[in-house]
Amino acid sequence: MASNSRARPGTAALLVFVATTGALLAFGWSDGEPTKAFRQAGRMLLGVVELPESAIPATATALGLLHHMVITLVWGALLLLAARPFRGHRYLWAVLALAVTFSLLNLWLVPPIFGVGYAVVTSVWRAVPLALSIALALLVTPWASGVPEGTSAV
Repeated sequence: MASNSRARPGTAALLVFVATTGALLAFGWSDGEPTKAFRQAGRMLLGVVELPESAIPATATALGLLHHMVITLVWGALLLLAARPFRGHRYLWAVLALAVTFSLLNLWLVPPIFGVGYAVVTSVWRAVPLALSIALALLVTPWASGVPEGTSAV
């Protein structure tokens, strides 16, 4: 039975994680290596850690995926909390604005400050599908949270 609660941040977090992981795998696939974004992010995070040469690709990929998971779970929940007060078409516009803003920040602001992110969003043409995947995840969150139709959850 559907719940009367509003859209759940945990549901949004999981949906944003799945949607952005799919987008990053698609970017990698188009580049010839599906896990490329995770491996490159992991290599940046590893920095100067001494590892055997044979362990670097697997370790970097796992670390990059773990980093992506943590970041998207946190940001997915925060983005939903920012959009949740809006209803109807205002919710749609809030979700789109938040997703585009988040993606552009990942393109221009986050990489220079933290040193991670260049491997993920390298151009506006990669930021757009990432923003759309985030927006779609946030738009389906009320439905996936079990909020019944006809309620004022969205």
